[in-house]
Amino acid sequence: MAQRPLQRLPPAKRPSESALALLRAHRPRPVATCRDLLGLTMTELAEICDLKTSDAAQLYQRVCSAVYAVSVRAQNVKDLYHSQMEPRASIALSSGHHALDTALGGGIPRSSVTEVVGAPGCGKTQLCLTLTVRTALPLNLGGTDGHVLYFDTEGAFSATRLQEITAHIIELQGAIASPDLLATVTDRVHVASLDSVQQFRERLRSLEGFIVQHKIKLILVDSIAFIMRRHLNQRASEESGPLGDVLHKRPRLAGDDRNTLPDLLTWEASSLKHIAETFSIPVVVTNQVTTRFARPRVLGVPSMSDIDIHEDGLSTSAALGNTWAHLVTTRLTVRTLASPETGGLPSLASTGGAVHRPIVVARAITIAKSPIAPACQFPYVITPAGFGEALVNLGPPEVPPPASPRRGSRPSPLVSV
Repeated sequence: MAQRPLQRLPPAKRPSESALALLRAHRPRPVATCRDLLGLTMTELAEICDLKTSDAAQLYQRVCSAVYAVSVRAQNVKDLYHSQMEPRASIALSSGHHALDTALGGGIPRSSVTEVVGAPGCGKTQLCLTLTVRTALPLNLGGTDGHVLYFDTEGAFSATRLQEITAHIIELQGAIASPDLLATVTDRVHVASLDSVQQFRERLRSLEGFIVQHKIKLILVDSIAFIMRRHLNQRASEESGPLGDVLHKRPRLAGDDRNTLPDLLTWEASSLKHIAETFSIPVVVTNQVTTRFARPRVLGVPSMSDIDIHEDGLSTSAALGNTWAHLVTTRLTVRTLASPETGGLPSLASTGGAVHRPIVVARAITIAKSPIAPACQFPYVITPAGFGEALVNLGPPEVPPPASPRRGSRPSPLVSV
């Protein structure tokens, strides 16, 4: 709550517009959040806002009561239990994967931040597009009849793919994907491209009015790691030093000086959580993975938490470190299962110049962190209708032994599906 911008406080607690303007214009450091204001002395606050000492004391008391008003927000267990036992449609957003939705208590939870972690090509963006369509669909087609705000940091958003997923999901619901219906759904998706952390912050600060105006029911950030890594790389190039040397230095980001990597992540996560809780909507962010050459250790013991160990000894884990991992409420990891026989992705096998059968790429989604669900794994597929449930458990792919090709024949080319 201390990180909350002053302009987001309730009207009764918020400084006047003139005081807000003076606080924002203060140099060398603007006073933008509750923590900034509460860190001032009474004399400093009175001088900055051009107030009497008594008026400055009242303003300080109002902001302090807004930050530390714990008793106002407290609920008993009985009320919490009944609120959590509301009908499924009101507390979660269906992902289209029945088993995953059941394990998560109905789907992607509202009023919290859900993270999807995976390597490139595993289906993170496909899951985001599927959630987008299922939010924008009308109620009679299994949707929420709401609008979606999609933050695209990688430039990977495809309007063509979104329309394809929309058409197939509509047809799976037994309806006709007419041009008018497709236009209705796609008109509810608002895409915002982000080029910098500063731009992301500016969007978050002015987001509440946009949510109310457009009746936003889902917010996605694809991906949070890309924009943070770009920011760190820019800092490294500007300071002409290795990336690791600038992780704990404070960059000069306009409007705030709490810009070490942990502070940046904390601000972003707390802002997204505040939006999710205030408007009771799900917020979904995607994250990349990073490669380690040695397993992380905890008290000298190799840690296997949220790690995929490969045969060559390398391991991958979610980017942005432990600080970010503790800030998200739910973490889902997606991955492509490797084939022991081929050492990589499965492919078609050829027998005597004839194709035996296609081997579908096996994918798995894991609930790595959740306040209500145990750690469990489910197979999934990427189809023309987007992210969906695999009909059978795709274990290690079965590759038949190769046969000797007939004389004069050429082996069929290997094709990946």
